[in-house]
Amino acid sequence: MKFNIKNYIPVAALGLSLLLSGCGDSFLEKNPSDYITSGDLQEVAKWNPNILMGQALGTYSTTFAMNSGGTGGHDDFGQKSVDIATDLMSGDMVIMQQGYGWFEAAGSLTCTTTTATNYSYQFWRYYYKLIKATNEILDAAGGDDVTPEGEESQIYYAQAKALRAHSYFNLVNLYARPYTEDKTTLAIPIYRTQLTSEAVKKSSVEDVYALIVKDLTDAIPLLDGFKRPSGAKDQIDQSVAKRHVGICLSDYG
Repeated sequence: MKFNIKNYIPVAALGLSLLLSGCGDSFLEKNPSDYITSGDLQEVAKWNPNILMGQALGTYSTTFAMNSGGTGGHDDFGQKSVDIATDLMSGDMVIMQQGYGWFEAAGSLTCTTTTATNYSYQFWRYYYKLIKATNEILDAAGGDDVTPEGEESQIYYAQAKALRAHSYFNLVNLYARPYTEDKTTLAIPIYRTQLTSEAVKKSSVEDVYALIVKDLTDAIPLLDGFKRPSGAKDQIDQSVAKRHVGICLSDYG
């Protein structure tokens, strides 16, 4: 049979039109995506409070995860790396000899001579990563001014509040002057939700402390009777929250 390309043009055109129409917006599944948003968590939490548990445990893992500050260094591994670096900066601890560059800038006190350093970026990114994660838990629970129903949901809500207070307390002490010296100076931006991506301006030291105290005083009664699982010392219980508010109030007055 003689081949004639004209016989195939209508068929090809029809196939192309079906393909293009099949890829229209109405045929695409946009949600869920590969990233869980605060809105997604909020919807799922209405019928499955275990989603808050998963988010909470994932948030705790950030406190000891490698590269949680985004520098890629061997001395970037969560909260303890911050503790070691700040101990060295304050002179509470010294490095007797250099080795592989770990905490070298903190030990030689050269990391505070300019803002363009790894530590400045690392601490900022680490704590705001925690704040973002805790805000997502609070959003999923109904917002940080609404106490959720159910004992388990209240525990994760309270832990998120306490961990957010911990993060803001460290940030305001790292990036602003002490409360007793100048409480009105602008310090750091406050984010209380992840339901909007709008950037906010810096808040005063006093406003940051006010949120810290509120978060902790909201968390403490909800943690009454909560006992951490055996060996799970990374989780916040009532005694931890009370110690945090005591430390904060000693500065806050």
